[in-house]
Amino acid sequence: MGCFLTVATFETKLSKSVQMHLLIVTIILGILHLTFELRQFIHSPKHWVQDFWNYCGAMLFPIITSFYWLLTSTIPIWAVTISTLLLELKFLSFFRNIEIIGAYFAMIIGVAKNAFSFLVILGFIIVAFAHSLHILLTQTTDLSNDQNNSVVSNSTSGKVIATSSNIFVNFITAIFAVYMMLTGDSSYLSDWSLTENPTLAILIVCFSFFTTIYLMNLFIGLLSDFIDKTNKKELFLLQRAKFLVEIELFYMLPHQRRKNNWFPELIFHLDKLYDLIKKVQNDKWEEPYEAPFISDTLKKVTKFKSDVETYSKKDIDIDINIDINKITEDIQKLKTNEKAIQKLRDLLNKEL
Repeated sequence: MGCFLTVATFETKLSKSVQMHLLIVTIILGILHLTFELRQFIHSPKHWVQDFWNYCGAMLFPIITSFYWLLTSTIPIWAVTISTLLLELKFLSFFRNIEIIGAYFAMIIGVAKNAFSFLVILGFIIVAFAHSLHILLTQTTDLSNDQNNSVVSNSTSGKVIATSSNIFVNFITAIFAVYMMLTGDSSYLSDWSLTENPTLAILIVCFSFFTTIYLMNLFIGLLSDFIDKTNKKELFLLQRAKFLVEIELFYMLPHQRRKNNWFPELIFHLDKLYDLIKKVQNDKWEEPYEAPFISDTLKKVTKFKSDVETYSKKDIDIDINIDINKITEDIQKLKTNEKAIQKLRDLLNKEL
């Protein structure tokens, strides 16, 4: 990112040699990162497609842009713009495992996933209104009679060319105009008189009420509910765990992943500890890897005794005394409760 942005930002101030070296470094590092993406895709194509952060990476586009820049020495400004955006988003994604920032990343992605269906419906509604306005406002008469056309003179040929200022002539630009209407900008409709076109007036009223007022306020309310549900530390920890899994599987070398002091072969839940110790101590370990060493301290903490160990007379006496003391305490509690109940009965009889 640093190499590419340096060339893109200071192109006029850098020599051709410096630009060439920076672009070569960009390509080399980009291919390195691209291998990580390819390994993830080969490992699990479905997971790779479903992971939002892989779209932010998009390493292939900046690599192609750098190749083209090296070969032609010129590059379309739109390609540089998109490449810059993708590289900066990729750089930002590396901060999602830091809690102070990653918690907000987890909340943003969680809310987006919950609101995705609503956004799809909203998108269809925008396209539907754009299509209707495209059909309604597209002029079928000759360009010279179109009130939204402007006449431009071509000085070289002497011909008069009519150009249209009607943004709804093109379906794609009509979608853009309707989207701007959703944000409150209705300037694209200022060329038409609503009194002379009642159909247009009805469409504007329906769109402004149903979409701008009703659906947008509903969307804001849903976002508030989704934020309350997703603003949890568990989501960030899950995100960090996925990030660490990605690093361990695809960024580390094979000999690093095989280090037992980094990644122990045996990982188990705490409530399974006693069963694990029992298997090891009773020579019933059947796993393909080597049995772990169980220290005396760990056995003492878990109060473990193997099947071959026997209780001594002293141990039995201690256990019996503990049971007797517990039973004695229970009897005392029962006697105390009986006295309290009898006292209550006497008091009730006296009141009656």
